[in-house]
Amino acid sequence: MATVLESKNEFYLSCEFCGAKYHQLNNFIQHIYDKHLTHFPSIVIKQETTSPPDYCENDLDCCIQNKLYDNLEMLESHKESGDTHIMSNFFETVLLDRNDVEIKAELSQTINNELITGQMEINNVVTSDEEKLTSDSEITQKKENSQRKKPQRNYKPRARDIKITDANIDVSQCIILAEVYKKHTCLWNEKDISYRFNNKREEALASARDEFNEKTGLNLTEYNFEIEVIRLRKICSYEKKQKIICSQNKKEHKSSCKYYNYIEYLEVDVAPFVCSICGEQHRVLGKLKVHEATHDGSLPFKCDICGRGFRVGINLTRHLRRHERDRRFYCDVCSKAFITPQEVVLHMRTHTGEKPYVCHVCGTKYAKSSSLVDHIMRSHQKERRFKCDICSKAFYSPPTLKEHKNSHKKVRDYICEVCEKAFKSRKHLTQHNRIHDSVKRYICKICGKRFAQAAGLCGHMKSHGTIWNTNSADNNLK
Repeated sequence: MATVLESKNEFYLSCEFCGAKYHQLNNFIQHIYDKHLTHFPSIVIKQETTSPPDYCENDLDCCIQNKLYDNLEMLESHKESGDTHIMSNFFETVLLDRNDVEIKAELSQTINNELITGQMEINNVVTSDEEKLTSDSEITQKKENSQRKKPQRNYKPRARDIKITDANIDVSQCIILAEVYKKHTCLWNEKDISYRFNNKREEALASARDEFNEKTGLNLTEYNFEIEVIRLRKICSYEKKQKIICSQNKKEHKSSCKYYNYIEYLEVDVAPFVCSICGEQHRVLGKLKVHEATHDGSLPFKCDICGRGFRVGINLTRHLRRHERDRRFYCDVCSKAFITPQEVVLHMRTHTGEKPYVCHVCGTKYAKSSSLVDHIMRSHQKERRFKCDICSKAFYSPPTLKEHKNSHKKVRDYICEVCEKAFKSRKHLTQHNRIHDSVKRYICKICGKRFAQAAGLCGHMKSHGTIWNTNSADNNLK
C-alpha cells in the first residue's frame, strides 16, 4: 500500500494506488481514507456519536484558544527546557486533525496569529512566576532606581535650529550686543592667543553676557545669550555670502540688515572662507588653512608669536598655552602645574619611581620611552642613525635630533618662568633652571665649592690646574 522513498536525505510516503507522495503520515492516512477506502471492503468505519468533536466549525478562534490553554502547561515545560519547536509541531497537529479543506485554510491563518498570542501568554505566565520569586527588597530597590532623577545637562543651542528672523531682542539691543561681543576678541579673532582656549572663551562669553544684561536691563540666561550670539553670526555669514555672489557677478552689495556695519567685523570668523590664491570656498577656517598650505607646501597652523608651524591645530593650541603659561593640570603630590595631562603622568613617575620602559638587552629601566631609545642606540647599537637635514650631524634618537634642529631656528619658545629668558630647546631651558635652584648640584671634590651648572664646575676646576672630565658629572652630584 505504501512505499518509503529516500531522495536527497528526504523521506516520502508514496501511495501505490495513485502514486501520490506525502511527507506527513496523517496526510497520507487522510488521502487513503478519502480516495481509496473502497479498496478495503473488510474495514468497517465506526462513527462515535457520543464524544463531542475536537473542534468547533462555528467558532474557530474559541476552539484554538481552548486547545492552547489545555496544553499550556506542556508548552511551558518545553519552553523552559529549550524545546521551542514543540509549539510549531503542536499547531501543525491541529491542522492535520481537520478533515474539511475550507476549515484547514481558515485554521492556517488563525493559528499563525494564535501562535504569537500563545507565546505572549506563556511569557506572561513565566514573568509572573519570576516576579513572585523576587524579594521585596529587590523590588523596592528597582522602584528607587526608576524614581531617581537623572542629572540635568547644560545643553548648548545648535546653530542649525536657530533662524535669523526669530530675534528675541530689538535692533538697539542687537547693536549693544555686537559692541559688547567685539570687546572680547578671543571669541572671534584668531589672532588673539586665547582664541583656541575653550576655558578662556567660556570665561569671556560669561563676562560678555553679564555686561550685556547690565547695559540693557535684561536677564538673559547663558542659553538664551548664546542663541542671540549665534543669530548675529548667522546674519553676518549670510551677508558675507551675498557679498561674494555680488562680487562674482560684478554687482554692488546692499545689506538688508539695518545694523550690519556693527557686526561686519565678524566676517573674519564666519563661513564661507575663501582661498586668497584660487578662490575655493570652505565652511571651516581650519580646512581653509590646510588648503592654503597645499599651494606653498608650508605648515598650515602657525604661531603668530614665534612663527613656529604645526600640521595639526591641537598642537598649535598646546604650543600657545606655553606662551600664555596656561597650566591647567596639577600634580596631586607637589601641586606643580603642567600644560597637558600627559606631562602630569610623566611627572608623577618622579614621585612613584615607576619606570615602565625596560631594555630587552641589559634590563635597564627608564621612565620615558625616548630615554630607552637613546640608551639602546648609545649602549648597544652605537649607531647614530638620525641625521640633521641642515648640518648632517647625526644623533642616537629622534628626540635628540629634534632638540638639535631647534638650534638652527631663530625661534625661542622655551621660556623660563622665573626670569622670562627664552631658549631654543628644552634641554637648554632645563640647564638654565638649575641657576634658580636653591641647592647647587655640582660640587668640587678638592675645595668643596658648589655650582649650579656643570659648566661652572668645569671652569672652576681649571683654577686647581685640573681638567674636569665631563663623563664624571654624576660622581660630583650630591
